[in-house]
Amino acid sequence: MKRKRDWSLIFVLTLCFSVLFGCGKADDAAKHSEQGQLWEEEQDGQTAGEGGENTQRSSEEETDESLSDQPLPGDGLIRYTLENQPCELADGDTVLMYGNYYQVTLSDADRKAYPALQKHIEESNADEEKELVELLEQSEADALEMMNSGWGIAFEESREFIPVRADENVFSYAMAYDSYYGGAHGFRNYQGFNLDAKTGEAISFSDVVKKTDGFSEVMYTELLAQNEELADYFGEFETDKEALFDSMAEMLADDAAGLKWALGYDGIRIYYQDYAMGSYAAGSQEEIIRFSDYPEYFTDTYVNYKENYPKIGDQVTVLEDAATVRLDSTGHVEINADDGDGEDWWYDIPIANPGWEPYVKDGIDTAAGKPSVRLTEISHETTDWLNEDVWARENGFTLPALLPYSDES
Repeated sequence: MKRKRDWSLIFVLTLCFSVLFGCGKADDAAKHSEQGQLWEEEQDGQTAGEGGENTQRSSEEETDESLSDQPLPGDGLIRYTLENQPCELADGDTVLMYGNYYQVTLSDADRKAYPALQKHIEESNADEEKELVELLEQSEADALEMMNSGWGIAFEESREFIPVRADENVFSYAMAYDSYYGGAHGFRNYQGFNLDAKTGEAISFSDVVKKTDGFSEVMYTELLAQNEELADYFGEFETDKEALFDSMAEMLADDAAGLKWALGYDGIRIYYQDYAMGSYAAGSQEEIIRFSDYPEYFTDTYVNYKENYPKIGDQVTVLEDAATVRLDSTGHVEINADDGDGEDWWYDIPIANPGWEPYVKDGIDTAAGKPSVRLTEISHETTDWLNEDVWARENGFTLPALLPYSDES
């Protein structure tokens, strides 16, 4: 199942900006680890493990037990396993780019009960593998150039599979895509997949939501109610708040062609990529619009539970990661970014002064072209070059209360 790649939203920031305000990729990972976990946090607020353990198991163990030819339990729920397949493009010990894809496997009983869905999943598994391998191969030249420029940071094209619903009516999930192709930080985007379990065909937004007039207001209200930190952010950036509201109506146009959503047991989940809130600092977000809260907007077709909603974590068994698939690059890394002691441009760089008279303290030469700032790399693990607070204090500057971008380092 091929996703719609949203390349226009993948921002690759310039080296100049990353030099001044670097963002650590470790912080990116931490930010996203707090999101995209709807399948782990069940509809009633309980974790997936409560009432049913969702532990990792080996592929061999799973084949012997969970996928054995057992009859369906009669509850109308679909069981499946999820196996993460890591991949990397490398030159010797140097990884140039890495990523992963997932293999979904229905239980034996469910494969027989839902043949059309099984066919769709098989095709999707093959497409995911093919797409990632092609991305690794197509990115080799740029990844080598990045490594040889001295950055020493690998490209990334990672996925996070988010199960949402799996029963006799709906098989749905979301996929989070984390991309990094240089610059200050990566980019997270989403895609929702909603399938009719019996036919394997896609479920359209209009099959679920019978009217969209006023639905953007619902989305906006619930997003802020469910993500309290956004209130503080929009208090600082009123224009971003207005732009977000306007964009929601655009997302709903053409049968919600621009909306990243997944159909759950108790409502629909909506996912917002990085920059959807206005700036990267606001992060990616998600929300749920519950059937019971807004019954006037939903058709009856997929409102199949009134209470005791199934827990998707009980239906999905996560296997141990498969062995990493390695692709050998045809080109070679010519330099090692970890070599050196701060003597070359990468470790110590002057910033030419274009004439910053309004922004510098007394005593600094403001003649255009003369260096007035010298930055020295402080970490190989992130793209940080300075601690803004220390630098401002030592140079007599007063920083604004909120910088446009920060890695909080």
